[in-house]
Amino acid sequence: MGDPLRDRRPVNELVRDSQTIEITEEISAFERLAAAVQADLEALEEGSDAGNWRETRVSGWLQFGHSDAHPGARVLEGQLDVELPATCQRCLGLMRLPVSTELAYELKGPDDVPEAGHEGLETWELDEALIRPIDIVDEALVMALPLVAAHDDCVEVDASEQKATTTTPFASLRAQMEEANKD
Repeated sequence: MGDPLRDRRPVNELVRDSQTIEITEEISAFERLAAAVQADLEALEEGSDAGNWRETRVSGWLQFGHSDAHPGARVLEGQLDVELPATCQRCLGLMRLPVSTELAYELKGPDDVPEAGHEGLETWELDEALIRPIDIVDEALVMALPLVAAHDDCVEVDASEQKATTTTPFASLRAQMEEANKD
């Protein structure tokens, strides 16, 4: 047998065997995650060095099986953790961003009967009966990334100060509508 994380196998086989996969892989093994980190690091202020970030380890586990609470449901559960280099969106400095996500998916194939999802499980739709677990891990990690990464200690902009220096695109339209309503 090859690599259970990278091998393309039938989902029913993984579930039947209650396949467990321990993960300790470098970020470089996850194409979408590595591309997202690379794009983010391009915004770093000049002189910042993220080092050899591609060697940072992703750790966690996956467990395929059937749900006790929902008979017949094919389930993937797991936990993924990584500390990524990132660009603080406030100061544009380098920061370490801990990313942790729990997986609780019901695996639905293209031939499965459509039905409502089960409580506590997110539906993961499969395009085919064969899967590569690394692809699911890669996508789950990208989905776990925050929209905005920022240091906890970066000074927040005072809202009143921001409003004074920000021009809203519809301010003149509002003024025109108020003037028209007076007439």
